[in-house]
Amino acid sequence: MITGVFLLAFGSEFLVNGVARIAESFDISERVISVSLVALGTSIPELATSLVAAFRKESNLAIGNLIGSNIFNLASVLGITAMVSPIAVNPNTPEILSTNIF
Repeated sequence: MITGVFLLAFGSEFLVNGVARIAESFDISERVISVSLVALGTSIPELATSLVAAFRKESNLAIGNLIGSNIFNLASVLGITAMVSPIAVNPNTPEILSTNIF
């Protein structure tokens, strides 16, 4: 278990630094990198659970897990973020990631 925790910490650090370097080499903004990493990190456990459920022929569980986790992630991430710091959205800008919130 201790080895697993160590490898998890090492792997996540390696993933974040590697993706950041690759994205910077393609001149992608840090905001897009961070949003993508958070989305990937929160989606992989649900994907694994849904795959196991699908292999066990539990399609209702797989679909319910994906829909429920996505709704919870969206509501909780936006809600907690808005409680910590108000989210400013420029109505004249079509891309939400291009708004200046800092």
